[in-house]
Amino acid sequence: MGRIKESIEITAPPQRIWDYVQDYRRRAEWDATVARFEPVGADRVDKGVTVRIKSAGFPSVEYEALYVSYEPYTVSAVKLTRPIKNVLFRSAAGSWRYRELDSHRTLFTMTFDYDLPWGIVGEVFDRLFLLPAMRAGIRRSLGNLQRHFRYES
Repeated sequence: MGRIKESIEITAPPQRIWDYVQDYRRRAEWDATVARFEPVGADRVDKGVTVRIKSAGFPSVEYEALYVSYEPYTVSAVKLTRPIKNVLFRSAAGSWRYRELDSHRTLFTMTFDYDLPWGIVGEVFDRLFLLPAMRAGIRRSLGNLQRHFRYES
């Protein structure tokens, strides 16, 4: 099982970050790993809502995920429910956590847990290719968020 966990301090309260991050229409603005992110049969995201996600980059991956947690200003989380195109994972889940440091600073953490098939071959593929690429995408996303709030302030 692989895990990527990256955090960044953002100069904004959790509420402002939450409102931006959880607005699915703005997801591709800051999340370097996402080309499209939209709820299925709903007009917003919330616990119990399924979202269809198309990854940025090549090869494009497309899947559906279910919001399993949605606690405003604290945490939201999704888990893979249905692969659609080019999905390598047997299972996958992601979360976004918001920890208030003081009235104008937040520690924002993205975590991605996943399991690949193929035994030892999957482990080698993960270490050499997948993990570095996913970690770089998550770090770019966090940097995008930090810059957004730096320039918005």
